Amino acid sequence: MKNGVLIGTVAVGQPEWDFVQSLVSLKAPGVKAFQVVNGKQGIDEGHNRLNESFLDTDFEWLLSLDSDAVVHPDSLLRLMSWGKPYVSAVATTRVLPFLPVVFNGEKENGAFGRDVAMMRDWARQHPEIMAVGNAAHVIEPRPEDALWPIERGGAHCLLVHRSVVEATAPDWFQRAGTREKHGSGSDFYFTKRVRDAGFETYVDRSVLSGHIVHGHVAGVLDFMVWDSVINYETEGLEIPLKER
Repeated sequence: MKNGVLIGTVAVGQPEWDFVQSLVSLKAPGVKAFQVVNGKQGIDEGHNRLNESFLDTDFEWLLSLDSDAVVHPDSLLRLMSWGKPYVSAVATTRVLPFLPVVFNGEKENGAFGRDVAMMRDWARQHPEIMAVGNAAHVIEPRPEDALWPIERGGAHCLLVHRSVVEATAPDWFQRAGTREKHGSGSDFYFTKRVRDAGFETYVDRSVLSGHIVHGHVAGVLDFMVWDSVINYETEGLEIPLKER
C-alpha cells in the first residue's frame, strides 16, 4: 500500500478557477494523484465512482474536494496530522446566511441540528479567522482542541482513510428522498454509513475552506456577519440600530 493520497473531485461542468489554483498549491505527503469524476449523472453517483476508483488504487487516503471549494495549501497536511479515519474541514453553505456544515443532535423528525453556537464561539475565540476574511485558512499553531466530533457533515473538503471506504461498501453516497430522511444530501448519508460502521467522525475547526458562489468566496466571515443579524426562530433579520 502506498503511503499517499488520491485527491479527487466530482465536477458538474468546468471546475472553478479558484479551485484549480488552490488545488495546484495543495501540499501532500508521499505519493499523490488527482482524479476528476463527471457528476452529471448525480453528485451521489459521482462520489460512488470516485470511491470505487480509489479502491482500485493502493493509496491509503482519499481527499474529496468539491469543484467549487477553495483550500489552503496546508489543509491536507493538517487534516492528516490527527491520524483519524474521517476528518472534514469547516465549510459553509453556498446560500445565505452561509451556515456552517457541521451537525449534531438528532431531532424528532430525523434531521440534525446545526452547530451554529459552537462555530460562533470558536470564531470569537480565534480572531485571526476574521482577519483573513473568507480566505481559506489553517490556524497556526494547531489548536489541540480543534478536532470536534460531528454526527453529520459534508464532503466539501473531506479526508477519509482506506479502511473507511472498505468497511462501508457501496453505495457509499445516496441522495435522500427528503431532507428529513438522512438530514440532507448524499454526504450526510455517507457520514451515517461511516458512523454505523463504528468509525468516529470529526471536523477540524482549524481548517477553513472557502465556497465559491458566483465569483464570491463564501466562508466563516460571511457566516459571522449574517449570524449577528438573523433570528433563527423566525428566519427574519434583526438589524441593530446604530448608536447616535
